Amino acid sequence: MAATDPIKITCPECKKVIAVPPDLLGKKVRCKGCSKVFEAQKPAAPKETAKPAEEDKKKQQAGDDPDDDGKAYGMHDMILQARCPNCAKELSSEDAVLCIFCGYNNLTRQIAQTRKTYDITGSDIFFWNLPGIIGVILCLILLTFNIVYMLKIDEWCSPEEGKTDAPWFGFLAHGAIKTWLYIISGYILFVVGKFSFIRLVYENRPKEEEKI
Repeated sequence: MAATDPIKITCPECKKVIAVPPDLLGKKVRCKGCSKVFEAQKPAAPKETAKPAEEDKKKQQAGDDPDDDGKAYGMHDMILQARCPNCAKELSSEDAVLCIFCGYNNLTRQIAQTRKTYDITGSDIFFWNLPGIIGVILCLILLTFNIVYMLKIDEWCSPEEGKTDAPWFGFLAHGAIKTWLYIISGYILFVVGKFSFIRLVYENRPKEEEKI
């Protein structure tokens, strides 16, 4: 563009584009369309607009967005942890039955009741099992007595050589007495043996005593 070529300016009132000589820049001029008087100013140079491809390239540069992980649509990997339905704390696994924080049971849908108990010592276990041990000893003694009684009672109750009278305890060899002794001793063996077996095998630890 030559220095003497007219410059196109825009009227601030009616927005009409008019041409003015370069020597009138900075001076008052009148718009031919609306007769508005205004100062002629050199129009500002148009801003260069970045090409869309360049703008997209700038947006995609690494490090511009601290939250951008490079994945389309802002997708993120998420690990869903199993939580307790009662206290919302994280469970150790998806198959966990009991919550270690609140005691909630996922199978029964109930909260486990906790209680404080005293520790069971070795002496507690010994005195708890002592009746069972005594019962075993009693059963052995009674069983030995029955065997000896069955084998020797007739011999003990027989009259001595040269005598006709039996000893004073000779009635123990009578058949009815033998029968009742076997019945009574057998019942005692059964009751005491059952108690000793349960105490020493199935219930060989005392029950926990709850703290008050």
